[in-house]
Amino acid sequence: MLRFVLRFILQHPIILLFSYALDLRNKKNHLSPVIVQALVSHKLSSKKKTMMKAQQILIIDDDPAISFLLNKILSDRYTVYSCNNAMDALCWLTEGNLPDLIVTDLVMPSLTGIELLEQLHESGMFKGIPVIILSGLADPEKEKRSIELGVNSFLRKPFTPDSLLEAIDKIMECKDGERPIKLNDKLYA
Repeated sequence: MLRFVLRFILQHPIILLFSYALDLRNKKNHLSPVIVQALVSHKLSSKKKTMMKAQQILIIDDDPAISFLLNKILSDRYTVYSCNNAMDALCWLTEGNLPDLIVTDLVMPSLTGIELLEQLHESGMFKGIPVIILSGLADPEKEKRSIELGVNSFLRKPFTPDSLLEAIDKIMECKDGERPIKLNDKLYA
């Protein structure tokens, strides 16, 4: 709930300023003007970045180091969102967020990458979101199942930033209906 409230406030800085002014009149606890200015500035700068980086990527990985690395690799080209596990990602998606691409791990707590793919595949709304799997797991059965569930690319860890960016660029360039598949550096169109 707090995440929703914060996102709403950041998306509507005028409402934040209005509520701040009301709190001043009522002499209740209120945000400092510095915080309000920072939130408004953050929203405006985020809006400029979003206009330049229209394509959004959702990263799902329980390893903070991998999430940080992916964010650093991708944030210059795309707007990047991160979730620590598949359950958080599903919640994020059901809040109305629709990324252009999902990059996920297979082995995660509470809900595995395969289970996430099954949920996405069964969903009418999220079924069309392209997915790249990054996994240290070398399991041909899981790779095959991932492809059956609509994965566009399956890359093994350790991966190179160039191979990841190549797979992402290929997916982002595709027209509706096309579905490139990259399986361990072999690209199938």
